[in-house]
Amino acid sequence: MIRGNSFNAQVPTDPNNEYRRVLMYLASQADANGNLLNTQQLDLRGNGNGDIVGTIIAPSADVAMFGNSGTGTLDSQVSAYQVDSGGTADIHLVYDSGDN
Repeated sequence: MIRGNSFNAQVPTDPNNEYRRVLMYLASQADANGNLLNTQQLDLRGNGNGDIVGTIIAPSADVAMFGNSGTGTLDSQVSAYQVDSGGTADIHLVYDSGDN
């Protein structure tokens, strides 16, 4: 769980870094037959302003984005088992292929 009044995170942009533009990676989990499991949780919570830039890859996770004030901007693509949002904050999800 990531919490705070203001959360800012930006991906590495070095062209020689094989993980550039990947902000978070949670390895997928599968059963013995190769079926994707929903076994992880990623919570992004805040009560202030924040900016996040980069791709979030979490194929076995429920991703929850919550806040109760301010504005959160995600210049991201989120690849997850399920994505939820809530609270009273404004959450803006923007995708710029040059950043992800």
